Formats: sequence, structure tokens, C-alpha cells
Amino acid sequence: MNWKTSLIVFIMLLLVSPVQSSALSIGAAPGIANLGKVYPGQNKLVDVYLILSKDAPPLLVTLNYVPAHIDFFYKNHTHFIPALSSNEDISSWLVFPENPVLVLPTNTIIHTFPNGEVVKANKKVTGILHIPEDADPGYHVGSIDFSPRLPSGRQGTGLATIAITRFLFVFYVEKNEKPKREGKITDIEVYRESDKRVRIDILFRNTGTDTLLVRADNVKIYNNIGLLEKTLSSGYVRIKPKETGIISVYWYNTSKIESGDYRIEASTYYITGSSFKEKYVKVPQAVFVPTGKSITIKKEFPWWLIVIIIALVCVLIYWKY
Repeated sequence: MNWKTSLIVFIMLLLVSPVQSSALSIGAAPGIANLGKVYPGQNKLVDVYLILSKDAPPLLVTLNYVPAHIDFFYKNHTHFIPALSSNEDISSWLVFPENPVLVLPTNTIIHTFPNGEVVKANKKVTGILHIPEDADPGYHVGSIDFSPRLPSGRQGTGLATIAITRFLFVFYVEKNEKPKREGKITDIEVYRESDKRVRIDILFRNTGTDTLLVRADNVKIYNNIGLLEKTLSSGYVRIKPKETGIISVYWYNTSKIESGDYRIEASTYYITGSSFKEKYVKVPQAVFVPTGKSITIKKEFPWWLIVIIIALVCVLIYWKY
């Protein structure tokens, strides 16, 4: 490699390399905060202790509520029982009066939690969790994500975030009614949307006291001679207590879906339970609206009107002269 090639490579490396790169991690303590029992109408403080890596620069950190991962509901935790929990949306319950916050790596806070755990943090941020009067009974879980950025005026520094740990918090809403997770499929309806697409609506009734996240899985469609045509599934649908939700799955075929009688086996899952229903349905024929060319009717000139006008003129001339 001659000196010219080496110079070009060196310049390219300078161009693609940041002026100054600062790898960092940002996390929070405790890993899972147990807020204990709360009551409808109550405001509960949520303390978050932010922790930066030693080599991190001063950062502006925005705290955002995000739903806890669905996997959290599939197993028991120390302060959380999925069978006694609610899946209602709590995103509007939590606010941070100070947001974003400036976190300085030189600032040190020593805090001891009730369980004896001691944490050395760089910033304490307090949020306010408001429990609505109509909150579901039972356990709830939420999560807080952190979005760090450099304060204004600190330009020319490359910021490479290598790790961000989310903050989880759990609490139990105490009410007269006890938490109960249950529901069932009440009906299955079929709608043709085109010759190649059929929508299947699964009606699910939440008969419990807690909001459920419900999905359809292994929805099997059999034709009139018992052959399996398709197996379908859906995403999660949030259904409130005493309400009926619609879970839609879509049967699509590259060729035409024949009309006629079919048998549908539908299974729904709401994390802590399931429901099954079988129904014979009829897929209607595809209805097509004919799109022929428009017909333009040619209007003839009204010669008879001219004849009438001439006759009237002649009569007027006769009577005048």
C-alpha cells in the first residue's frame, strides 16, 4: 500500500469516526418496585432512582410509560399473581411533574429500601400515580422507559448508549369486589369481503371483574366434507369487564374462496384461561356490482318548438293587420 492509499484510508476513518464517543449505561432502582395496596381515588408516589455508568456525561433523561411485556403475566412473581391481575390500560394514570430531568454523574444519592437493599444513584425522580374511581380490582403492572440525550450546548460528542434497563412497578387495587378473570366465546360470525377474503368475527364476553387481553389461536376452518381449509390466529384485543369484544381473523386465499357450509373451531386465550366454541357457518357468495359503460342518450333538437313559435308569430301578424 503506497502513501497515497494510506492517506485516503486514514481520512475515511476520520470521517466515519465520531469526534468523541462515550459508551454508557442507564438503569433504575429498584428493578421491580412494589407499591403495595392502593385504593380508588388515591394518589400514590412512585420514586425512581436513576443510575448512570461512571464514564457517562451529564444527560437529559425523559421518562416514558410503556406497557409491561406480556410475558410478565405468564408467571407468578413475589408481589404479583397473574390470576388476580388486570390488563387494563394504565398509561394515563402516571405523570412526572419534572420531565425530562438532568442527571449528573457527579451527583450521588445513597438510599436504603425497606428490604434493606442499598443503592447508590445519581438522581431521584418522583412520579404521581393516580388511581381512578373505576379501576379494576387486583394486581396491576407498569413499566417506565428512559430516553437519554445530551443537554443543549454540548455538541460534538458522540453518544453510544449500550444498555438501558426499564423500571417496573406493581400495585394492588383494593376494592369491595374481588379480582376475577373469566370469559367465554358467545358467537362466531362470518362476513365475505371479496372473492378471496373472508372475515371471521369471534365474539368474546368478559364475565369477570378485570380487563382481559384476549387473542384467538388455532381457529380452524373445515369444509363440508371435513377437510381442514385453514388455521388462523389474531393479536390481542383488550376487553373490559361485562363487555363483549370482537376478535377478528382473516381467511385469505390466492384463489377464490368457495361459498357454502363450513365448520369453525375457535379457541381464545386470555393468559390465565381459555374458551372454545364450534359453529357451522355459511360463507355467502361474492356479490359483484356490474361496471358497464355509461350510456349517453343523445337529445334531439326540439323542432316542434320552432313550429309553435312561427305559428304564434303568424297569428299575431294576422290579428294586427
